[in-house]
Amino acid sequence: MKDENLVKLRNEFLIKVGVGLLVVILFSFMVVLVSGPKKSNSVQKRLNKKDTFVILYTEKSCDTCKDIKERLKEDGIDYTELNGSKVYETTEILEGMGLKRDKVIAPSIFYIVDGELYSYIIDVQDVKTYNSFISAYFKE
Repeated sequence: MKDENLVKLRNEFLIKVGVGLLVVILFSFMVVLVSGPKKSNSVQKRLNKKDTFVILYTEKSCDTCKDIKERLKEDGIDYTELNGSKVYETTEILEGMGLKRDKVIAPSIFYIVDGELYSYIIDVQDVKTYNSFISAYFKE
């Protein structure tokens, strides 16, 4: 009889511990969902600092993006990359600049002055467009 009571008490204890752990895990998960991802993105940091810089919006499978990266390097233009595959982060940054994410196509270049969007070109694949943009802002 004593063994049955001990087994019953042990089982009740284990159930209560399990339920308690489940509640803690669910609560932790909800806190993470509500708070959202941490803003460790270098673009967001530079915007917050009110820097003047270039943002290059890219996508993983974009061959033209690779070409634009090379052109920017060749032209000596330092840029900070905004990876479009990070949907939440990208959407937040673009909307903060007054742009809709679904209207931005890779590769796009954004010229930021004092942390604010100054000028941009969307889907920069044309060499003439690229050259005129770069000349307007970076070449004397």
